[in-house]
Amino acid sequence: MSTDALEERLRLRLRLLLSWRTRAADILNRLPDASPEEFPPNLDTSSQESYILAQQEQAQAALDNFRHILRERATRFADLARVLARRRERLSQKIAEENLDPAQANQEARRMLQRIEAYHSCAKLCDTLAEVDSIEDAGGPVKLRLCRYEAELKRFGSLNTLLDALEQRACPNETPTSEDN
Repeated sequence: MSTDALEERLRLRLRLLLSWRTRAADILNRLPDASPEEFPPNLDTSSQESYILAQQEQAQAALDNFRHILRERATRFADLARVLARRRERLSQKIAEENLDPAQANQEARRMLQRIEAYHSCAKLCDTLAEVDSIEDAGGPVKLRLCRYEAELKRFGSLNTLLDALEQRACPNETPTSEDN
């Protein structure tokens, strides 16, 4: 999957979370007029309000978790960029020690710079998405019945899997280890 497709999936996940939270609040505000299709089948009318309140809590918890994970990943991406920048700075030392040919060092420096930029881009994306709080800023609402949001989010799979794929697409076969610090 391309980096753009992964970014789009992250944005869609954010839109779903924000839409879920907003939809629950909207239905709660107009509960007597809410369509029965908003609720799971066989939910009796006396349980509708508690169902909506539970949906609001779940949506907010899922959104908070999404943001927490994005912030953690933004930090990770920034750390990876710093590690590569340090390694890049040490290339001149390796040339001076005659452990590396200047042409090879130049080529390696260019590759490292591309990876550093990719990691910075991933960090910025994660930070940006973590800060979005309005559906409009996220790209607009995703209109589903209230009872469908959770299932739709599960269909996307794990957020960590998406972020792992983003990291792999940004810098294939390159994740600095602690010994590179």
